[in-house]
Amino acid sequence: GYPMVSIKCSPHVLNKTVLLGDAAHAMVPFYGEGMNCGFEDCLVLNTLLEHHNIRTALSLYSAARVADVQAMCDLSMYNYIEMRDLVRSPLFRVRKWVDNLLHAAAPGLWIPLYTSIRFQRKLSYKECWSNKQWQDRVIDRTLVSGLLILSAALLAAVL
Repeated sequence: GYPMVSIKCSPHVLNKTVLLGDAAHAMVPFYGEGMNCGFEDCLVLNTLLEHHNIRTALSLYSAARVADVQAMCDLSMYNYIEMRDLVRSPLFRVRKWVDNLLHAAAPGLWIPLYTSIRFQRKLSYKECWSNKQWQDRVIDRTLVSGLLILSAALLAAVL
């Protein structure tokens, strides 16, 4: 087979050439967001062209899209690794359970990664990725704290 690759171009505009869609950010297909990213490129560029001259719009387009679509490339690769390796891990299942529990308890504050990407437009792809990293730190600390408390309780019961 062929290796899976992502393409992350920067800038998306050079001289008279504008890159949109897969030409600017081809990604592995494990989130199914490649076409949506391309449509979003068109939406962003069109909106900028409505409000700015072409030179300014193109410059703003590249600045607005590069970090976001590169984050989506990273998210797609992460989702591949998650599906390939992590779903079999008991620890991963516990983390997912905690993730869903926190979302049920505080849906406005805690949005699981997949939900933040697929079912809303409030967060950019870059913000979804940053939010996931923050949530990972919270869950890691929560699980470690829980294990320490449980260990201390078991040790106290034995002594």
